[in-house]
Amino acid sequence: MVLPTNAISASEMLNEPGVAGNGTVTSATLVVAPHPIAARTITIPTSGYVLAMGTAQADIIHTNGTASVSFWGVNNRASAFLDNHALTISIPSVAPGSLNPYRQPVTVQALFGVPAGANTFYFLAAGFGDVRATEVQLTLLFFPTAYGTVTGATGAGEAHAPDEEVFPVSRAELSDGLAESPEQRGGDAVGGERELSGLLAQMEARIASLEQQLANLSLTEGEER
Repeated sequence: MVLPTNAISASEMLNEPGVAGNGTVTSATLVVAPHPIAARTITIPTSGYVLAMGTAQADIIHTNGTASVSFWGVNNRASAFLDNHALTISIPSVAPGSLNPYRQPVTVQALFGVPAGANTFYFLAAGFGDVRATEVQLTLLFFPTAYGTVTGATGAGEAHAPDEEVFPVSRAELSDGLAESPEQRGGDAVGGERELSGLLAQMEARIASLEQQLANLSLTEGEER
């Protein structure tokens, strides 16, 4: 017996790829805690893999004397970056300030092992300084089968704050500190600004230390040659 063309639908075969997406041109100003700038749910017929891809334009109104830093990623959790990536865009404090934004394209992606049913994914961002996300697009691609070894496919719950080696305080801790009232911090608004300036100074010092280590390594390699 030969079935006619299209006699069995894709939903019955459970082996068709599928897509979902969400795009917006709305400008979103980033805050210090990881938060969604786009989200989308994809409902899949069977277990498999979802490739989540986020793209955006980072518009940064930079002020000389203050570092502008932002973090970007995709995840199936709405409040944390994945353990294996959080793309970082930074403008050092010594860079000239401008009312015209510095602009940087952003693309992040990650592959997730997923169960059948509804699965929600988030395009996440975090930052301090005047950093805005525009031209935001989140695209989800479902694949029922792996035709090769999949290494590092991330499931739910494997996430952390970004770049703790460079930035010595987690995004959650910093956000908690900023959320407290001046009375809770034991000082006024000026004291809160001084505390944030101290954290930024720690980050700048750490970055300078890493740059010096790289410079010393380059000199050593040159001498060996």
